[in-house]
Amino acid sequence: MRKHFLVIFSLLLCANNIWAQLNDSVLIDCYGAIRTDMVRTVCQFVGLKNDSVLNSISNSSLKAFKDAIAEQDTLITLMAVAKPLDGKDVLTYWKKMREMRRDFQYRLSIFFPQKEIQIEDTFRKYILQIDDLTKECNTFNEDTTSTLELYAKAYPSGRFSEIVSSTRKKVSSNNVKKQDGKTKENKSIEDNKNQNMGQGLLYTIKAFLITLFKWCIGLILTILLIVIVIRKWKIIVSYINKLYSMLMHNNVIIDAEDLQDEEKIDADSPLEAGKPSIEVVAEENRKESIQSEENGLQGADQETPPPPKPQPKKKSQPIDPKGKSTAVDADEWIIIGASVQGNGHVSMDLPCQDSHAYEYIRDGWGIAITSDGAGSAQLSHIGSAASVARAMVHFKDLIEKERWIENETLPSDIEWMKMSYQVLKTVRNELELLAKNNKCDIKDLSATIIVIIHSPIGLLSVHIGDGRAGYKDMNGEWHSLITPHKGEEANQTIFIPSDFWNIQFYEMSGVTVPESRIVREQVSAFTLMSDGCEGTSWLCNQYNESIGKYYDPNMPHRTFFDSLLETLQLFRKENTPFEERKEKWYNFIKEGNKSFKKETDDKTMILGALYM
Repeated sequence: MRKHFLVIFSLLLCANNIWAQLNDSVLIDCYGAIRTDMVRTVCQFVGLKNDSVLNSISNSSLKAFKDAIAEQDTLITLMAVAKPLDGKDVLTYWKKMREMRRDFQYRLSIFFPQKEIQIEDTFRKYILQIDDLTKECNTFNEDTTSTLELYAKAYPSGRFSEIVSSTRKKVSSNNVKKQDGKTKENKSIEDNKNQNMGQGLLYTIKAFLITLFKWCIGLILTILLIVIVIRKWKIIVSYINKLYSMLMHNNVIIDAEDLQDEEKIDADSPLEAGKPSIEVVAEENRKESIQSEENGLQGADQETPPPPKPQPKKKSQPIDPKGKSTAVDADEWIIIGASVQGNGHVSMDLPCQDSHAYEYIRDGWGIAITSDGAGSAQLSHIGSAASVARAMVHFKDLIEKERWIENETLPSDIEWMKMSYQVLKTVRNELELLAKNNKCDIKDLSATIIVIIHSPIGLLSVHIGDGRAGYKDMNGEWHSLITPHKGEEANQTIFIPSDFWNIQFYEMSGVTVPESRIVREQVSAFTLMSDGCEGTSWLCNQYNESIGKYYDPNMPHRTFFDSLLETLQLFRKENTPFEERKEKWYNFIKEGNKSFKKETDDKTMILGALYM
């Protein structure tokens, strides 16, 4: 296997060296010019007019500029999204620039909400600039002619005209030197003709061989990948069967003794003393109602059935295998949510690894949380349930401690970033204790998390991992609320137990982990979901014809959500029973459209709306 990958890597490297003509310094200068213009635009909105500071902005680096604004908190926060320009190909530069443009626009809109329309109009032009530059770069790199004739024809006055002129001079100079050499050697006219014919033939053969080599590499790579998959298919099936066996036969019991030597956990924690089994912990965390106010969770069910007595020589049963649903009328808010087992887990008889919860506090304040357990972690359904339960307790305590409701205020961006970070780190530490008491690895409890706190004066959000969240303003426009943390590989993300907590300002997908945001205006609706629901409800995989690539606009589908909001208003108007709402919402998330029906992953979505 290792040899195969080395061969593939070597072939890709060779192909890259053949086709890449624009070096990093050229790409940095070209894309850096657009970045410089964007940074100057940001400075205009902030009101920075110091020429010496503005002159420190260069195409190649922003280090001098960032040093010059070190004491200006607003600009420092805005410039956090300005990344160094580097990459292995043009596509990498394009993605970085598009993300930078989007983040500049978003952060400016947060600082200057009264100028949101002007900011959006100003930064829209950079989309075209970035795409046009990328298209020109690709045209140049794909030109295999010796004098770059194809590029020169497409861009007569292009950015790289000097490179074209230099290349043609070198070719002309080489031809002159060859001709002089032939004269000095007193070769016959016939020999010169033959040489010229041979040279033309050589160029033709060279172009043909390069094209042939490109197709051969593609064919070889395809054949190698097919062979690898066929040869390792049995190992893949064996791994799936092993994972299934571990999930169905693993029956771990919590040992809650000697807690005085560990980090103290609140009495209302799912880890409280009494030695419950790990299955009982998850069962209690996933219930939609709580029978006392001390445990910090809210729902609709009023009774929790006692856990089944352990039976010798029998398999442990999955906890809440099909998921759950929630429906609440919270003063002027209508809240509905569901976690549904995906088709892939149904076919493998695995439990739903998603969890969610909602709790209304008072005076228009409430907390909504979703969590998506990692498919590769054998106890992630327990990890997601515990993460939701503990986060709910701690965020509710934070709201009460800071007296935001009484003072009718929201924290500053910096305060919320620090506070939400500390809360989620506490949740991570409690997962570690849960894992230790169960004698399992904390990575077995891996799960993402999204938290939204709604209020009459805005929203607070924080998240770790993928998924989506958004809101609808009072003017009827939908906006995204988070940037999902995604890796370079498909379905790659980060989880609460991941090793990033000791890395200061750790970033993924161009945003910090955790990522926190504040909306400082009243909203009419909000939503948060696991990635199993994003395919049908979010603009997240769009094709850009100018560069021939897919990209992520990260915007809610307005028509999708507006129709659902009408249904929620009707529920409230007609006093539809909560149990009926829960059943209808659960069935909608399960199979309400073709995309939901086909989805193999677990699906979770919470939707909240003001009653109007």
